[in-house]
Amino acid sequence: MSETQPLIQLRGVHKSFGLVQVLHGIDLEVHKGEAVVLIGSSGSGKSTVLRCMNLLEVPSSGSVLFSGIDLVANGSRLREVRGKLGMVFQSFNLYPHMTALGNVALALRRVKKLPRAEARRVATEALASVGLADKVSSYPAQLSGGQKQRVGIARAIALQPEAVLFDEPTSALDPELVGEVLDVMMRLREGGMTMVIVTHELSFARQIADRVVMMDSGRIVEQGPAEQIFENPTQDRTRQFMRNRGK
Repeated sequence: MSETQPLIQLRGVHKSFGLVQVLHGIDLEVHKGEAVVLIGSSGSGKSTVLRCMNLLEVPSSGSVLFSGIDLVANGSRLREVRGKLGMVFQSFNLYPHMTALGNVALALRRVKKLPRAEARRVATEALASVGLADKVSSYPAQLSGGQKQRVGIARAIALQPEAVLFDEPTSALDPELVGEVLDVMMRLREGGMTMVIVTHELSFARQIADRVVMMDSGRIVEQGPAEQIFENPTQDRTRQFMRNRGK
C-alpha cells in the first residue's frame, strides 16, 4: 500500500434489502492512522456502511477495497482481510458458555490459527490491556455491560488488526457504563489505531475524530474535520441534526 492509498475505500456502494434501498452510492476513504466517525439519525445507513467495509453485508453494487484489494471482486481474499479488520458490535456477540479468556482466545485460534497455549497468552494480555486482568475466568453473565464490551474490544485488538470498526459500541450500555468503554477507545486512538466508529456520542466523536462523516437517508451529506462539522457545517441537514441534538 502506498503512502497515499487509502487503507479502506468504498466506491459507489449501493445496498438494498429486498425493495428497500439503504445506501445510495457511498464514496468513502479511510487512511491509515485515521479515526473516522459516522454520525446521523437512526436509519441513515451508518451501520450498513460499516458492515459493508468487511462484507458482513455484501454491497448490491460498487467496490470495497482494503489495501487496494477489491473484496467484492476477490472473495477468496476475504478471510485474510477480516483478520486485519477488527469489529466491535453493539450487542457484544460473546459466547455465553465461554469465559472472557475463552471468547478472546477462540478468535485467535480460528483466525490466526494460534496454538491453544499461545492463544491464551495473547488473550490474557489483550484483556489486561482493557482493564480486565481480573475477569479472565468470568462468564458473560457475570460481567457488566461495559465489561462485556471491553471483552469485545479485547477480542478485536488481540488479532493485531490494521483497523477496528466500532458499530455503536455504547448504545446497549447503561449511561454510567459508557465512559469505561470510551476511555478504552480513546487509548487505542492515542496509540495510533485506525478506527471507523458509528456512534451517537457526539461529544466523544468531537474528541476522537480526525474526520466526521454526516449521513442522511443512505447518503453522505458532508464530511470534514470534527471542528468544521460541529462548529461550521455547510449543509442544512447537518445544521438541523446538530440543533436537534443540542450541539
